[in-house]
Amino acid sequence: MKKLLILLLALILVMSLAACGDSDKGEEENENGASAKLDITGVSFSNAEFVYDGLEHSITVSGTLPAGVTVSYTGATGTNAGTYNATAVLTGDGYNPLTLNATLTIAKADITGISATAEQEVYETLELQKPSYSGTVPAGVSVKYVFDGVERAGIDQIGTYQVSIVFYGDNYNTLTLPVTFKIKFDYTTFVERFINSFNAVPDLWGYLPESFDAENRLVESIPDYSTFCNISSIPTNGMGKQLNMLYSVMTKADTAVDYVNYVYGALNGIKALYSAYLDGNPDDYKNFSGTISSLNFNIAITDNQYTISATVSGVEIQIFSNIADVEYGAYIKISQNNVIKYTVSEDNLTVAMDILDSASLLVDFSKDEDGNSVGTIYEYVTVSGVEAVSASAMLYVGEEYSIVIGTKGDFMPGSTDGRNCEIYDNDTGRFVGAEVREVLESKQFDTYWFALDKIEGINSIKKEDVRNWLNADTIYINGCDDSIHVDSDGIINPTRHFDIEFKKMYFYQLTVDGEYEQVEIEIPMMFIQAENYDDFNEEFSDKNADALNNGTVTLEVSGNDLGAINYGYETLLPLFDQVKDLVTHEYIINYCKAEN
Repeated sequence: MKKLLILLLALILVMSLAACGDSDKGEEENENGASAKLDITGVSFSNAEFVYDGLEHSITVSGTLPAGVTVSYTGATGTNAGTYNATAVLTGDGYNPLTLNATLTIAKADITGISATAEQEVYETLELQKPSYSGTVPAGVSVKYVFDGVERAGIDQIGTYQVSIVFYGDNYNTLTLPVTFKIKFDYTTFVERFINSFNAVPDLWGYLPESFDAENRLVESIPDYSTFCNISSIPTNGMGKQLNMLYSVMTKADTAVDYVNYVYGALNGIKALYSAYLDGNPDDYKNFSGTISSLNFNIAITDNQYTISATVSGVEIQIFSNIADVEYGAYIKISQNNVIKYTVSEDNLTVAMDILDSASLLVDFSKDEDGNSVGTIYEYVTVSGVEAVSASAMLYVGEEYSIVIGTKGDFMPGSTDGRNCEIYDNDTGRFVGAEVREVLESKQFDTYWFALDKIEGINSIKKEDVRNWLNADTIYINGCDDSIHVDSDGIINPTRHFDIEFKKMYFYQLTVDGEYEQVEIEIPMMFIQAENYDDFNEEFSDKNADALNNGTVTLEVSGNDLGAINYGYETLLPLFDQVKDLVTHEYIINYCKAEN
């Protein structure tokens, strides 16, 4: 009984303690005696607005949270401008979860502290220009320029423009500053740029070896071959038909450039007069006329070209500079029907001549990647509007030799596809030799040509204007009464292995006025078929033992000389064939007539 009483008291105590514990829970008994969770009250989650300042902003619930209740947020924090949909979720034991929604707004900031002068003026330059502004552009803000409704990085043309300087960024309200922007003609620097654009009178011979100067082609007398003429007295500084095409235009251009020099010599005076004119800020700076001593000149300016025109001793001169193409040159009208023009740009020179629209010549020089001069030469002559002469050539100036390849040469009658490859020594300017290609009745002939100073054993030469088999002349050497003998392959193939023929070469003599006057001189040359080259010394000596007094001849052509000849014939000739017809007679005429 005593034990039972103790167990009963213990049970009553446990039930009492359980009842006390239930009074601390957020629950209350329902009508059925079961406990229920409570709602969370007394808290709120409100919208908030901020202005972008680069800092992080957030919103939180307000009010007192019941014990044991916590909050988790989504989208309630932001830095960049925008609208954030924020959510706060409140949870805790004994409470129903509570979800609250609010909006966090970060407004774009205004761009402040930047200004621009409403009307701005600058002088023209070669660089793109745009209006200026003052102030510091905030991080994350970009600037663009809209010229007359078109977005541009800048502008370099003279004129007045309505420009919007636009500052924009994701976190800022766009700021637009309207500006009237004027690019003015710069009188203060233009005259210097104008005069300098004409550069200097070019050295027309600068693409050629110094030894090619016309003065190095001078001769005092012309050999007489009606009696035996010593080989040593025959001039060796002549030029063949290919090179003569080049000299024909270059020497005439040299004379014309003397008139151009007269205008260039007056540039300082022209500069002074033009500067004084511009100092008055005239409305029209693009046209100006003046007089320096006896030289009347006119200045004309367009957007891309500057020109000075003058007349010197009846010769019309126009020097020009093309700003767009970065080139300059001169137009020289020597007479009503005789015009010479040249154009110079970086590593390029073009010189052309037009006479009566019936004869035209053009030379074009440039530099290859190794610094060697490469040129093309074109010549045309028409008679009564019908083309009578058409010739072209290519020039290559290497380190030791200059090679001229073209369609001019003393080719066999009836032959076709003739090519004449002339080689000259750069140190002396003298003719080294030639290699000639001809096609006759479907057979191609390949012959070397050398002046007789290259052949040891032949001391003198005489010719009679009497045909000797396939040779137009009868040739004698070394005082012998018997004419020279040649070798051939017989009746079936009567091609001569070698022979001496006279070829026209071109030289200059000085007139009493000190002018260069071209003269033609016949120069005896030995031609050798390429296939018989190695046997020449022996064959010629055998066939002409009497003239050689049973001696021998020796062809003195160095390996370098022969290598240069072969390089021209084998490597450059195919390249020439690709350019030989690129420039037409009409092109040259139009080039020369295009006053600038």
